[in-house]
This record gives sequence, structure tokens and C-alpha cells, in this order.
Amino acid sequence: MRKIRLARFLYNACKMMPYIYGVLSKNKDHSDPFFIFGSGRNGSTLLNLILNQHTKLFLPPEQYFLGKSIIKFQLYNYLIWRDLVKIIYAELIEETENHLWNFKPNGILHQAFYFKKKERTLQNLINEIYFEYARQSNLNGVIWGDTTPHNSIFINEIYDCFPKAKYIFLIRDGRDVAAAFKKGGKDIFDELA
Repeated sequence: MRKIRLARFLYNACKMMPYIYGVLSKNKDHSDPFFIFGSGRNGSTLLNLILNQHTKLFLPPEQYFLGKSIIKFQLYNYLIWRDLVKIIYAELIEETENHLWNFKPNGILHQAFYFKKKERTLQNLINEIYFEYARQSNLNGVIWGDTTPHNSIFINEIYDCFPKAKYIFLIRDGRDVAAAFKKGGKDIFDELA
């Protein structure tokens, strides 16, 4: 938790400095995404499966890179574009264990290097990640969403990056959440630590 507090402090401090690359995209090619927040064991996986049945939506499995990527984009915004892209996309490497995706980021890394100047924004980088995942997984939706419970820690940062996104909050009785974790075995508590 200390690391997150320090990262958030630095993130907010960096907001006071001028940006080289913007966060928000002026590109209207993509629809605004949606995020489903809540604790673990709140039913978000079931909701993910249900929403994925819609032909215009796609929701990948859980990932843990989004909040960190947003913070890193702000912290390293003074670098040249290629280096910034490498830092953001390094979160997608399998060895970081920041996602449960069957995903190879090499193609989009090369593509992002050559974004036109007006396309060099954090929103475009993240959209490209999600749409590339959809292409590699043969998903056809035009609107992406995310149901990762871990994103609840980074609500403010995600909102800064996607102010026009839709936000859904799942609330489940805390006793039911604890019972669901307990039913999952004691190993599940080790994953949370």
C-alpha cells in the first residue's frame, strides 16, 4: 500500500508539470469504454461472461497493468515517445504477471512507435492494447470494458484517463464477500497480500 501511496503522490505532483504527450485523445474512432468496479468475489466475473455475449462488447479477463500504466505515463512523460511506449507496454509482458491474457504485445509495440504526433496520447495507447487483445482473441466488439476488481484502487487515475467512460459499481454484502473468499481456501488470502 505504501508503494501505491508514493506512486499516487508522484502522479499528482507530475500533473502540475507541463506534459509533452497528452492523456486524452481527440480521436473519435473509438467509443468510450466502461469499467465495473467492486471488491473481489462480487460477481464481476459472472457479469463479464454475460456482457461478453453481446456482439458489440468485449471484456478481457482480469488485468493488473492499467492503473500502473496510467501512473507511469505521467511519471515518464518527459521521455521521447518510443521510450515511453516501451515503459507502458512493458507492463504487458507475461513475466510481469500483470494480466491473465493470452496475449503477444510485440505487434502493437511496433505500431505504437509510429503513432502520428496528434495520436500520441495515453488513451490511444490503452485503446490499442484492448483492441489488439480483441483481435488476437477473435473478439468482434467495438466497445471494450473491464471488470478487474484491482482497478478499484486506481479509480481516480482511470477517471483522469477516461472521464467520459461509463462507471458501474458492484456492491455485495461484505459478509458474503468474506464467505466467498473463505470458501475459496486459505490460498486465496495469500494472493491478496
